[in-house]
Amino acid sequence: MEETDRLLTCPFCRVKSYLMSHLFFRYMLPHRAPADKQLIYVPYWRFRGMIFSSLSGGLEHKFMDTSQQALQCPHFPLSLGLRSQAMKLHFVTPETPGRFLKPRIPYSEVMERFMKKSSAALSGSIFTQAHIGESVSLIFAPFYVEDQVFDAVLNQPLPSAGDLDEIEAFAGGRPNWKIHFEPTLCPGCGWDLEGVRDSLALTCKNCNSVWYPGTRKLKQTRFAHLPGDFENLVYLPFWRIRARVAGIALESYADLIRIANLPKAVLPEFEQRPFRF
Repeated sequence: MEETDRLLTCPFCRVKSYLMSHLFFRYMLPHRAPADKQLIYVPYWRFRGMIFSSLSGGLEHKFMDTSQQALQCPHFPLSLGLRSQAMKLHFVTPETPGRFLKPRIPYSEVMERFMKKSSAALSGSIFTQAHIGESVSLIFAPFYVEDQVFDAVLNQPLPSAGDLDEIEAFAGGRPNWKIHFEPTLCPGCGWDLEGVRDSLALTCKNCNSVWYPGTRKLKQTRFAHLPGDFENLVYLPFWRIRARVAGIALESYADLIRIANLPKAVLPEFEQRPFRF
């Protein structure tokens, strides 16, 4: 399975299941350590998505796929480098052997570092920044300790960084996370939901509904479509977003006409139509 796969189909019974996890997915890198080694899995936060920066000269955007250690321990590399992009990731399951260390640095703090990293190459004053994450995940990298720390991916020693006893002080144990498999049956009518392997929303053609993954189960999402007068139409999806906007009055479609100086008359009904992206 690919990292972005969410829809799993059994080729034997043809049952489709949707993969769900609490908050975010947890992956691990493969290792080449000898069979007798006790592996230690170190957590790394990974962000993959777009970062937008508002500058005096306009708007800049940048795609980022980066990682950051979630422990702040000098014995292990600060990031995974290109490994999270180049290597095949595996899901962490309760049956995975090894000692999995618990993150000490929250994702919000690491995200601030990612934002600062992206702004280092920008010139001029940055008014504000925002990120749209395609995915946020926790990746565990394997190591083992003898007289020094060994990188279990390459099975090679790392440079010494002081007392190794402090590694034992980190909280950790066997993984207790599970991937929840939700059957792709429409909660509204029981019909089969449709989608492709990386779909984030599933459709039911029987009761004309769309379902989106919640924390523990699928939730219904409101949707609408623009009418068309042609046959064999292909409909492309767009998210419609109602956002809080500060500093200017942008609550209605009429506000947008006035602020953007659109060549339209401000009709009374435009005052009641909410502004959406």
